[in-house]
Amino acid sequence: MTSQFSRREIVAGIAAAAVAVDATTAGSLASGAPGRRVDFGAAANHHVLPKDAAYRAALARHCDVIVAEGAMKWEAIRATPDAFDFKHGDDLVTFANDHGMTVRGHTLVWNEANPAWLKSLTTPAAAERELRRHIERVVTHYAASIRSWDVVNEPIAEKPRNSMDIRGGVWTSLLGERYIDLAFQTAHAVAPQQQRVLNEYGIEHATPQDRLKRAGFKRLIFDLKQRGVPITAVGLQAHLDGAKNIDTEGISAFCADMAKAGLDVLVT
Repeated sequence: MTSQFSRREIVAGIAAAAVAVDATTAGSLASGAPGRRVDFGAAANHHVLPKDAAYRAALARHCDVIVAEGAMKWEAIRATPDAFDFKHGDDLVTFANDHGMTVRGHTLVWNEANPAWLKSLTTPAAAERELRRHIERVVTHYAASIRSWDVVNEPIAEKPRNSMDIRGGVWTSLLGERYIDLAFQTAHAVAPQQQRVLNEYGIEHATPQDRLKRAGFKRLIFDLKQRGVPITAVGLQAHLDGAKNIDTEGISAFCADMAKAGLDVLVT
């Protein structure tokens, strides 16, 4: 059986779940309480947006925020090492501005969705140079229009063996876990007032794998905080499976821990 929920019902559910961890909410919540609201948004596909009027109308009608689905990832911006192509991302920003929306940036660093030329990097020095160069250029380009970035996306292994297991890829292979520190430090240096988010998925369900991944995510976050890495928020990507139960108690405890650490929690 398929159930349909209105935007108001979804937002009310988020608000109800967040009451216990009020300090973690990224904005005020649309729970019916005076002066409280949550911004609702969607990922926007830059291939579909210019072609589909109904798609544009739905985004304009229902969304307060849009996130670049693919237009701001490395493979879209840097097909070659020295060419930065911001056209598709700029189109999303223009669409958002025209309809009174805000834009969240996604993502400055990920071990996926990268151009083929990145595989030619063979030394830590080269990897650090390109990582810093990319973040500096992209954050500067969008400094006037994007206030919140997923600085690092999905840092934990998809199926971790333990709480120390991070996701493999070009950045991990050349820089280890230090690539995360470098990304946040560089983003902070370019735009210190920006919200800097560490984003992850697969930690919300009541399964052994999700609990282990959540433990690894929490371990990483607290390590970053202890080292003074300028992370300001965490993102729960919420790739949810309707056949699996949400670990309400575990997620509530996680959000409470983030609040104690002074971090906002975003459902991204």
